[in-house]
Amino acid sequence: MQISENVMQIQRSFASLKRILELTELPTEDDTYTGTKIPVFEQEIKFENVWFAYKEGEWVLKDISFTIPKGKKIALVGPSGSGKTTTVSLLCGFYPVEKGRILIDGVPLSEMDFREWRKKIGLILQDVYLFPGSILENVRVYNDQISEDKVQKAISIVQLDDFIKKLPEGINAELAERGQNVSQGEKQLISFARALAFEAEIIIMDEATASIDPQTEAKIQRSMENLLSGKTALVVAHRLTSVLDADEILYFSDGRITARGKHNELLQTSPEYQKLVELQMLKVQDE
Repeated sequence: MQISENVMQIQRSFASLKRILELTELPTEDDTYTGTKIPVFEQEIKFENVWFAYKEGEWVLKDISFTIPKGKKIALVGPSGSGKTTTVSLLCGFYPVEKGRILIDGVPLSEMDFREWRKKIGLILQDVYLFPGSILENVRVYNDQISEDKVQKAISIVQLDDFIKKLPEGINAELAERGQNVSQGEKQLISFARALAFEAEIIIMDEATASIDPQTEAKIQRSMENLLSGKTALVVAHRLTSVLDADEILYFSDGRITARGKHNELLQTSPEYQKLVELQMLKVQDE
């Protein structure tokens, strides 16, 4: 019986090894990507008649056009599955555009070195990835070129210092796998500090406050204002409190931008946006 189990275990190990070897033989992004231009971002990001589909003919984005001027904050709102996250993914270079173009200061993103482009982006997700290690290393991600002083400054800017002062080990306190020993709000603030420490020119937040309680969100909102000061930002959110001060709000519906403007403008002109605001108010009352 034991021999049989050992044989089965060996067979499973060989199957796993085969899959690993197949993965290592896959071409890297550098092997398949032809763009070589070093990205320069001094003026604007422009989506120009962009179409995209994960499956042929099933369009997720349909003729999307908008501009993000440098230093401005653009917000994407709308129902789940309307194309907001896909828009973020295209800007990060995770997928190629099917039709249309994304331009950085007039240069197509497709012609750029994606690795260099992503160095300009601080991507903050709802499900923040934290690894086993100190808070210090989680902020600078083992990049020794980022000094401890720079990390401390970033932590102070995003108002995480009060939390860290309560820890006996301070910034050297150990985090568990995926940050299971800290709250969701604290995870979010650590991700803010990470984006600041890496001096990202462009901050992208995808559903960054969707699972934060209203009390914690108020603190997150203050920290977010500090984080985004002087930065170019693209913010995707369920909760409208994080986008009320946006320079422009884009309402997505079924892969299209069906309304755009500032918060007060959309309250007057967009029934879809009005309904979204009403639903948000009811949700806050229930909480």
